[in-house]
Amino acid sequence: MITKNEEDDQLVERAKQEPAAFAALYRKYQRSIFRFFWYRVHDVELSGDFAQETFIRAFTSLKKFNRKGYSYLTYLRRIAQNLLIDHFRKPTTELLEAAEKVVDPKEEKRDVSFDIEAMSQSMKQLSVDDQEILKLFYMDQLSLQEIGTQKQRSVNAVKLKLSRARRKLKKIVGTT
Repeated sequence: MITKNEEDDQLVERAKQEPAAFAALYRKYQRSIFRFFWYRVHDVELSGDFAQETFIRAFTSLKKFNRKGYSYLTYLRRIAQNLLIDHFRKPTTELLEAAEKVVDPKEEKRDVSFDIEAMSQSMKQLSVDDQEILKLFYMDQLSLQEIGTQKQRSVNAVKLKLSRARRKLKKIVGTT
């Protein structure tokens, strides 16, 4: 009996030789990757776009793919996770740029610095660990994996800590 990984290996090798054969991998994993995104962003159109981008990236790097003890689905999910990380980092930058455009350049700088100061004061109300997780992710732009390695925690533990730190900061900012 052929295992799932062996079947994937055959499909990948065939797709490496004949690019049109990649369609079999797409058909096999398209639903799983779509659901991966849908459960995280709850937007059908965005999930479809992300799933398509995941397969485009997988296809363009197909020649480099080597199974290292994990399934092809795991590889696709890694690409998908990286897409999500990139997506959720961008809005922060876009929001900051949009906020800068809204601020009238004629306004005194102290009004803008007041907002920065208010955020700084809000951050100080968090635990040192929460402050550090937020700074590593947003300011230093480290990946969850890199933060996990640095803090000696699993990626899931970092995600949970980051989520809780955001929630606490949102609550603090909302009360000021």
